[in-house]
Amino acid sequence: MTTDQPQWAQALNDLHRREGRTDPLTPDDVLRRCLWARQHNEGHPSGAWSTGEQLAVAIVLEDRAHLDAMDYTVEQAHQRVLGGMVSPPADPVAWFESIRVRLALPVAPFYPADGETVTWQGRDGVWIVHEYEDDEHVWLHRPNARMMPILSNLGGPWQQVPENRELVHVAQLSAATPVNPGKDGFTR
Repeated sequence: MTTDQPQWAQALNDLHRREGRTDPLTPDDVLRRCLWARQHNEGHPSGAWSTGEQLAVAIVLEDRAHLDAMDYTVEQAHQRVLGGMVSPPADPVAWFESIRVRLALPVAPFYPADGETVTWQGRDGVWIVHEYEDDEHVWLHRPNARMMPILSNLGGPWQQVPENRELVHVAQLSAATPVNPGKDGFTR
């Protein structure tokens, strides 16, 4: 697959190479965006991302519906992504496939600590882990939940417990998005 770049684009990329600039679209960035798309956008790229970012994620996730919505064929998407790179890979198919392979690797289980902020799959907003019920389930509450005093089960001191809380399996949780994220969930 070749990247038929206009002469000006090739000259700009050559200049960027001489200046030591690196590609803004790295395999790690594409992987991170693919994970975000799966976790927060039903496997689709965010429309807030650049065209190249959307196309790269759609290629890796094999999201033909997104490519169609952007009016790109797979071939055109490859050309657009590679044309925007300072140093396009020699084998673009292998480059995208290597990201796909990394995406399929098992992810280490996430076990949040008490008091940690998390996102709960399928629910808007941020939640706070109150306590573990057992090894696989935690009690969550919203940050603004009213706390109610109760007497400890063991007859000890009073404890503060959220008025409304939910029992959730830890597999449905992920670390909360960073502070001040952009519309797409990434800090700029």
